[in-house]
Amino acid sequence: MNRGAMRSAAGLSALTLLLAGCGGPGGGGANTGETTSTATGGSWNARDACTSLGRDKAAVAGGAAVTDAKLEEMSAGGGGLAVVSMCTFTYANGATLMIVAREAPDADATPAAIEAARTGGGLAPPADPVPGLGKAAFWSEGGKQAQLFLDDRRAAVINFFKLPAGDDAKARSLAVAKALL
Repeated sequence: MNRGAMRSAAGLSALTLLLAGCGGPGGGGANTGETTSTATGGSWNARDACTSLGRDKAAVAGGAAVTDAKLEEMSAGGGGLAVVSMCTFTYANGATLMIVAREAPDADATPAAIEAARTGGGLAPPADPVPGLGKAAFWSEGGKQAQLFLDDRRAAVINFFKLPAGDDAKARSLAVAKALL
């Protein structure tokens, strides 16, 4: 999958989470472009999805060394909008991981909003619940995507692309979800 297709898939993922999954628009800030992130640790920061996971945890969850991490701001927040960023981790084995991190200014991850995220607002087959991860977590086999609601305000969308043959996208994505908790 080329970079443009990956961006489109991640954008759709983010849109589903932002609009359907959290009860309202979370985007709207200007995109300031990409920057390279050198984050190695891992502590939640919706402004920097790369540091939310960190290169070290990304390498463990992805099963290969991380060769690059690019950060893209999607929404700076403010004015009642959520803070949203996306990180693209590139692996030595050719795989790519995209994480969208979102933090709302208020507790908008209501049961109705979470259900809307699970069903793509009625536009997609319902994702399968993954018990024991955060407030709620889902796996979409068709989209090869994990969605994680860490709590009432924080959420993430996780996608792997170009994994080596035989690698398990669900297991890898859920390992990332666990690392974000």
